Amino acid sequence: LGPGDNASFFNSAIPDKNFKVSAINGALGWLPPDPAFAQTDGSRPWVIPWMEDDLALAGAQIWVNRTISHTGLAASYGAAGLLGLIWRTWEVTPQVAALA
Repeated sequence: LGPGDNASFFNSAIPDKNFKVSAINGALGWLPPDPAFAQTDGSRPWVIPWMEDDLALAGAQIWVNRTISHTGLAASYGAAGLLGLIWRTWEVTPQVAALA
């Protein structure tokens, strides 16, 4: 989105509305989407939640509740889109299915 002291900075600093703004959820997905998404033009922000935990890549991970919660927050902030961040496929199938 922008620097830590002004997370909606790029929304106002870059006038071209075709330029999208996004951010990966902090703390490897443990933090929810940044509330600064609500301060951006509704056609620009894309939220990128982590759909797995990098600290536990050895097996299946069930983060469906977190994925749904972060998706709901993104929608309430007026985000135009959402990209789920994954490294693997089978292990995060439940999260991908929850978004479908």
